[in-house]
Formats: sequence, C-alpha cells, structure tokens
Amino acid sequence: MKSIDSEGLRFLINQANILLHNRQAEKINKELQKLNIIDKKAKKGSCAGAAGKAAEPVRRIRFSRQVSIAGTAQPSQMSRFV
Repeated sequence: MKSIDSEGLRFLINQANILLHNRQAEKINKELQKLNIIDKKAKKGSCAGAAGKAAEPVRRIRFSRQVSIAGTAQPSQMSRFV
C-alpha cells in the first residue's frame, strides 16, 4: 500500500475540519429551531391579541462546502444569516 503524501494528508485534515464544522453547525441549528418553537409558543400565550405582528425569521448557520482534492481552502467561519 502506498503511503499518503503531504498533500493528501493536508486534504484529509481539511475534510475532517469541514465535517466537524458541519456537525457543530447542525447541532446549533437544531438548538435554534427548538428555541424558535419555544419562543413562538410563549408569544402565542402572552400576545394573543397581537396577531398582526410579524414573526422573527429563523436563524441558521451555514454549512461549509467540501473542497476537491486539488483544493486547499480552509473551512469557512461559521456565519449567521437572517
């Protein structure tokens, strides 16, 4: 079996970092979704007369994209969008 060269090892490390970032982003998104549900229930209970109010948008964390073998990009920072 041929050993992995430094470029291949760099690629595998980068992919591992991207997967870890994506797992963390998924976990954060699930928590945000739970909090949104709780918040909506609380607003319905306390603001029954304010039906015309606009709901706040759901916040999510973007997932990093995996790069090709030739790519050496670092995983992007977690960023929020509304």
